[in-house]
Amino acid sequence: MEQHPFHVTKEYFGKVYEDDTPGLHTIVYGFENDSKKRERDGGLIPSNGACYGYVHEGQITLAESDEFYLNVAAGFWFVMPDGFKWKAQSEHYRFVVWQRVGYHGNVAVGKVEPEGRLNYIDGCKDSMLQAPIRKGDPCLNALYMPEGVLQTMHTHPSMRAGFIMVGGAKCTTPEKVIDLEDGHIFFMPADVKHFFRSDHGENTVMKLVAYHPDSDFGPTDEIHPMINRTLVDGVSASTMTDIQTKA
Repeated sequence: MEQHPFHVTKEYFGKVYEDDTPGLHTIVYGFENDSKKRERDGGLIPSNGACYGYVHEGQITLAESDEFYLNVAAGFWFVMPDGFKWKAQSEHYRFVVWQRVGYHGNVAVGKVEPEGRLNYIDGCKDSMLQAPIRKGDPCLNALYMPEGVLQTMHTHPSMRAGFIMVGGAKCTTPEKVIDLEDGHIFFMPADVKHFFRSDHGENTVMKLVAYHPDSDFGPTDEIHPMINRTLVDGVSASTMTDIQTKA
């Protein structure tokens, strides 16, 4: 894989990037037929691990087996437990898949909301789409950047990969400035200094779906809503190791 710090592309059909960091191994796939007509409108994501995705254009059928499949339309995100077969159900399509190698996921699907629910930094908002099932697991998020944002330079402790739903912003690293627009897939390794900005023109905003291969947030066996809110004589079962289920 090339080693420059920030990768971005808008033309793709298959594997786009790969980060083989031990324990966080992630493969990024993208599929579209806007840049050119493709020989086929379907394919296979190998059974290497859980798949997190977002459909930007068209409608896609995801089949785990002959008995189970999902139809996912534009504007919706999804999670599949492992690899899958896909088939386009529309004339044009564009979607992205982030596969966490060696991790078994669940099945989930939802629509990306127009606004974020959580405060982030420098005027940006965030929403968790797929939260970690357990603390440390991968997660899928949406980032919302209004007009006029100039982020603080920052880094992330693990790789970041994303898809631009609405573009017009720029990403700046110490090495270069990258123009971002809708349909772009981007990737950067851990610890890359960068910031996003939307303060360079009128009506400039950005919304993106961001995949994180890990987390420092989420439930554990000892702390989760079910056990926290189970009371024995008014006391939470999360404090009672003698009655907690053992592995």
